[in-house]
Amino acid sequence: MRGSEKLVAAKKLAAENNWQAAAILWEEEVVNENPKIKAKACYNMAFYNEMNGKFEEAMEWVVMAYAHDENKYALTYMDVLRERIARNKIVEEQLQRSEITASIGLN
Repeated sequence: MRGSEKLVAAKKLAAENNWQAAAILWEEEVVNENPKIKAKACYNMAFYNEMNGKFEEAMEWVVMAYAHDENKYALTYMDVLRERIARNKIVEEQLQRSEITASIGLN
């Protein structure tokens, strides 16, 4: 068996689209004494937060994952999240500008 029993159970829950229940198990494993299990739980929490549009929180989790196990996947995921966060800020700025323009009637 790979990982912990909780990681295995969480994987099954995620496959059933029960992400919230899976996240509860992942959060329990972020304090596991095994750094690889701890890192995997943090990585999965990053993914869960990203799925919920919480990019900054996802970044925090993936940084923790990398700190526990300097895994190349976590490093790559950090780069992907940085790009998504940057793009999200651009979109937010564009939306704010369009709202201002619409509110003063400059369409």
